[in-house]
Amino acid sequence: MKSTLLSLLLLADIMAYTQPDMYSFFYGDIGDDEGQYGSVDITSGAFTPIATFIDVYVYYGNSTVDEESQEYIFLSTNDAGENKLYTLDLLTGSVKKNPLVTGNLREIQHSCKQDKIFGTSSIDGHARVVSVNSETGELTTLEEYPDVQYFNLYTSSLDQDHDYFFCIGLDMDDDYNFYVIDLADGSIINSTSADGGHPDWVYDCITSKFYSLYGDGVFTVSSLDPLTGDITIINSFPEIDAKLAGTTALVPDENLMIVTGEDADYDLFLYVINFVTGEMEAFFPLDDYLSNLEGIGCCGAVDAIAETDIPSAQIKLFPNPATDMLEIALPDGTNQQSVITITNTAGETVHQYIISQTRLVNLNIEDLVPGLYYASVTQNGKSVSSVFFKQ
Repeated sequence: MKSTLLSLLLLADIMAYTQPDMYSFFYGDIGDDEGQYGSVDITSGAFTPIATFIDVYVYYGNSTVDEESQEYIFLSTNDAGENKLYTLDLLTGSVKKNPLVTGNLREIQHSCKQDKIFGTSSIDGHARVVSVNSETGELTTLEEYPDVQYFNLYTSSLDQDHDYFFCIGLDMDDDYNFYVIDLADGSIINSTSADGGHPDWVYDCITSKFYSLYGDGVFTVSSLDPLTGDITIINSFPEIDAKLAGTTALVPDENLMIVTGEDADYDLFLYVINFVTGEMEAFFPLDDYLSNLEGIGCCGAVDAIAETDIPSAQIKLFPNPATDMLEIALPDGTNQQSVITITNTAGETVHQYIISQTRLVNLNIEDLVPGLYYASVTQNGKSVSSVFFKQ
């Protein structure tokens, strides 16, 4: 009764929001072998079926959205044990393609910048990040990580601003870590201790952070900086007898986190939370599990940023972390004047250099205070950036 009353009181506030596009799979009282793909109304928690699938079981946490093509993509299995990668029309639910997957694939994410699907795989006790061909199901290894046993299920997300893949993994010492991986070359940008946590983190392209609602007795809203690994607790809800938080999606323009969850009485709810303030906007009872929630909204912001980037450019920084000297390899084909700017996390410029017609630049950073810095290269008004740590 208390949950229902609070939900009704908060409903008036959330009705002011524009209903976003939110999509999910539903498995309830609709048939033993049936699942439904549909849309979710975050102002009521109502699920509207769009298409029904028979003998198609979606892997929890293994879905993504291609915003430009308006496609919902998910990994599934069937009674025959076949793994398939389904691509649906986002609005109609019609199947565009569903090839067999040729290897071990989990944690799929669609990269807006590369228009490619990436995921994780574990072979011979070593973790990998792979790309998958949505037409053929063929996997291509981007990078293998001999110091990581595997990347955990239900933990991946994608920093669409920088094209960084985020996940939690188990290293060879049986410790859990947050890993941030550059999808340009598979290099690990950052790894910090995850203390055994397995929350479902989702990236917000406006605040440039990951967010999660983690349920372990008490629901807690937290943010995570992908470049430092720092976790900030925003709010907690001790009044809710939390058992677990499930699949998570964000509505960036509204600062809303949409989470499926279960309380201590095993009752299911859809929670709507402002991830900036941490306030609970509303929650609604669910008849059964909604899995693989997916929203849209970040790729538009990435497209706007991409217009200012140096086309197809990448800069390499090494060693990283660095102590005294930092070497910067500028993009291939650089034959013009470049401006290199070093800024700290407060946005303050600490060094700036003008470089002419050279690809390798050595910078003395001995005077920098230890910490995180950004190196940006500007040519003809267009810029590309990367991050490094000063020890």
